[in-house]
Amino acid sequence: MGRAPARPARLSPPALLLRAALQSDPTEVGGLAADLRPADWDRLAKLAEYHEVVPLIWPVLRRAPIPPDLAERWRAAYYLVAVRNDSRIAEITALAAELAEHSIRPVLLKGMALAPFVYQNLALRQMGDTDLLVRRADLRVAWAVLSARGYLLQPAAARYWRFQFRNSGELRLVHHRSTAMIELHWWLYAGTWAAQSGLLPAAGFWGRLREASLEGAPVLRLHPHDEALHIAFHLAVSNQFGEGVGRMLVDWDRLIRAGPPNWPRLAREARDLRLATVLWLVARVARALLGTPVPSDLAALAPSFWRRALLNRLIRPEHLLAGHDPRRTAAGRYLLLLLLFDRFRDSLGMLRRGLAELIGDRWPVVGGRWLR
Repeated sequence: MGRAPARPARLSPPALLLRAALQSDPTEVGGLAADLRPADWDRLAKLAEYHEVVPLIWPVLRRAPIPPDLAERWRAAYYLVAVRNDSRIAEITALAAELAEHSIRPVLLKGMALAPFVYQNLALRQMGDTDLLVRRADLRVAWAVLSARGYLLQPAAARYWRFQFRNSGELRLVHHRSTAMIELHWWLYAGTWAAQSGLLPAAGFWGRLREASLEGAPVLRLHPHDEALHIAFHLAVSNQFGEGVGRMLVDWDRLIRAGPPNWPRLAREARDLRLATVLWLVARVARALLGTPVPSDLAALAPSFWRRALLNRLIRPEHLLAGHDPRRTAAGRYLLLLLLFDRFRDSLGMLRRGLAELIGDRWPVVGGRWLR
């Protein structure tokens, strides 16, 4: 991938400061913060909320000349995330201990795996819900255990559940009192895009899970390569570089820095799973915005010239940082999803669904959501 790109000249002062605060060595923060005007701080606050990184940047910026009301809001958000995540850890610890009685060890995904084991500070990683993965054979028992603890299914149309069990591979369970949500997964890669690319039955990760302990309760974590690919898939395919992209990019960056992968092996695994384009694009954006240490030979994963040109136009790192959401139009969203397929023939089913949406039909889309 060559040398890291220079700082984009088109970035506004708030975006430049956000970029510096998100990097693992934010040496530019002091000078950039000193130059911000009151209106710039307002813009920075909106960007931080869009990227879901307020608790992450607060420890870096707390000594900067932040307007007092904004400083208090950010400080409160930081400690609120810490309290909420501590409560989530306690709940998942109790749940894991109960599942262990039935010989089930859940795999921690995304925030629940990263906050305690990678960030090592529960206040830094904002979480909206908790993602757990179990084998499909264990789904009924795990569901029953969660239901007994007050996590219940929400009402939904029959066609929604048909899609969930056919493509999406998750149960969204909401606690009847606290409203905390746990997503119980039985596929690591799910959704219409994954179904089209043949990812739904991918199971190689089961053979190399890592044992871990969450406050003394037995849990499992993905192999670092599977974790890197899963986060990249979630960022590029499920979320399509939309709201929260900053948080997800930092997730990927922190994971890579915590234990650099065997890059040639990871590249081979990405090709085998047909995630080469996804990994290449996420690595390119993370390197441009966060300076993530990605080797130049990962460029070998890049797609053909015309697809690369279109992806570079659709997903511009400086635009993402400035709050540009590629999902703002259906045409842009589906074009991105089509370009992310490694093989053209895998994109045909997604193309049919995209055309159906554009002409007003109703089709299930990535992530299990229905267009209405």
